[in-house]
Amino acid sequence: MAIWEMFYFNENEYQMKIQEFGKGGNKRELATREVLKRRQINSTKVRLIFCGALLLPTCGMTAVGLLLALRKRKIAKAKYRIVINTINHHRIGLPKHRSRDWLIPIVVNTSIYVVTFGIIWGLDHVANEAWEYLMPDGFVPVDDCINTSTEATAQQFLAGPGLFVEGVIHGTQSGVGFIDAAVSPTGNVVNEIANNSMPFGTPAPFVYGTEVGSGIVMEAIRTVPSQPLGQLQKFATGVPK
Repeated sequence: MAIWEMFYFNENEYQMKIQEFGKGGNKRELATREVLKRRQINSTKVRLIFCGALLLPTCGMTAVGLLLALRKRKIAKAKYRIVINTINHHRIGLPKHRSRDWLIPIVVNTSIYVVTFGIIWGLDHVANEAWEYLMPDGFVPVDDCINTSTEATAQQFLAGPGLFVEGVIHGTQSGVGFIDAAVSPTGNVVNEIANNSMPFGTPAPFVYGTEVGSGIVMEAIRTVPSQPLGQLQKFATGVPK
């Protein structure tokens, strides 16, 4: 699924596309779509479990992944209904449900979280080293100053939506800059953190928005290994030829 489709889905356009397969008698394509959409739904279930279980250990960082998984699940279910309705309309037999339709999503998501948490742990280690270097000069990590729970974040969003959105933009830009500095041979992580630090007295909605923006960047890191690993969703569909 393209990233933009996680935020926008043209149901009528997709329905016309699937109906063309039915009118053309392309049974294999419809069967393949049924299997893939079912696997996507199963995959989002697994991801929701991961994100929910990791909310506390990651101080709410996986809340972004939770929202994205809910959106992706909603779209996958909408597409699945269209595929099923088309299959039933043309009296095409449904593909057999196999254990791999659960096994593959579990393997894919587990692999993604193992790999990406390794990447995130490494970046976190780099950030901690930088903060230790900066703390004698009065720079303090935001997490040491605010309650980063989901409830507190929601309250700050309601208190100042405009400032919160500005903070999200700032946090996203800062996160991208930090990662670029961390992986670039010529990057300076200490300078990057210092340049994007917020002084005491910065409005709370902006600070909380910045944390969300940073979380979005960390969640986006998952797309790096998830693209090739996600291709396993399409492997061995087991549909009739």
